[in-house]
Amino acid sequence: MEAENNRKVINYNLDVLLGLPEQTELEIANPDETLATPQNLDAYLEMGLANRQELRSLDLQNQVAELNIKNVKANVLPTVGVGANLYYVNPSGKFIPPANQYIVPMTVGANVSWNIGALWNNKNKVSEARIQQKEVTLTKDLQLDQVKTEINKNYQDYQLALARIKVLETSIQQASENDRLLESKYRNNVASAIDRIDAETLLYQSKINLEIAKADAGLAYYTLLNATGKISQ
Repeated sequence: MEAENNRKVINYNLDVLLGLPEQTELEIANPDETLATPQNLDAYLEMGLANRQELRSLDLQNQVAELNIKNVKANVLPTVGVGANLYYVNPSGKFIPPANQYIVPMTVGANVSWNIGALWNNKNKVSEARIQQKEVTLTKDLQLDQVKTEINKNYQDYQLALARIKVLETSIQQASENDRLLESKYRNNVASAIDRIDAETLLYQSKINLEIAKADAGLAYYTLLNATGKISQ
């Protein structure tokens, strides 16, 4: 009854989350019971630093801040202008002048100018741009620490889930042996029916706990992948 109640609650929540009609019944697929063998922690940290979108966004913001600093510094550079003029003079007046009777004067010039207002204001603008870049750097450092701690926690949770499965598998073996012994005693009138039922109940409960532990381990694994940025939210 509790499992069915939870299924209905989750089904309704998914309908709302996905924008489906609230009465839609979602088909439940059997999950893959094969649990992934975890890599070492450094591998997941490396994936997280490479894939987390917030870190990529901060990298882009840092690049924009760097370009902003260069643009502000460029305002103090002088403006250089270069020009050239070429003229054709025909003293004879003929369309095609005789040999050596035409003049081609040429002028070349260059000028350099500064924006005086930019020279006075640019120092403060550069300082402001550098402060903005520093803020981005500090934000990224803080975000890096949060990503690392999140990945480490999820990694340890997955390791714990796998260890819990091993313990429960051992408890099932013990419960199975205990159930077998009490069944034999019950048939030989050595154990009561209550003892027999208790042993069987303990075995069933151990099996249920194992299935729940496997589901928790699967959830822990996908939570770990989500922390590394491999699964988008």
